Amino acid sequence: MKMIESFKNTSAYISLKKHSVSEIEGLEKKLNYKFPPLYKAFLQEIGSGYFSIEYNCTLPNGASLQTFYSLNTIQKLTEDYSMNEIPKNYIPFGADNSGSLFCFRNNNETIYYLDNSFHTVDEISKDFESLLQLIKP
Repeated sequence: MKMIESFKNTSAYISLKKHSVSEIEGLEKKLNYKFPPLYKAFLQEIGSGYFSIEYNCTLPNGASLQTFYSLNTIQKLTEDYSMNEIPKNYIPFGADNSGSLFCFRNNNETIYYLDNSFHTVDEISKDFESLLQLIKP
């Protein structure tokens, strides 16, 4: 949980909404997917939101994570994969400024990046903690 602390007292990340355990578990049930424990803790303690424009958290593939989606947005994006053109079994939880997605997949903790065409998939990090290490303010 040490990684979460770096997000608590920074102006680089703007939190819009913290999520309760019951909200998170409700979405997990709807998606038939268990979010990684550290991601759930992040949603509860820090919340969904976005990085300020001055903060550039560039990742190894050149992408820049800008937003952690709210649970409502995650649900909307995953309710109809075909309508949203997202490959099935990807759970988008964030995005960059081009509309590319950061996702979980198939109940593992690996973080995937889907470019804005949703056809190219890169593995960004082995888990949510590794992602936080790459983007910490």
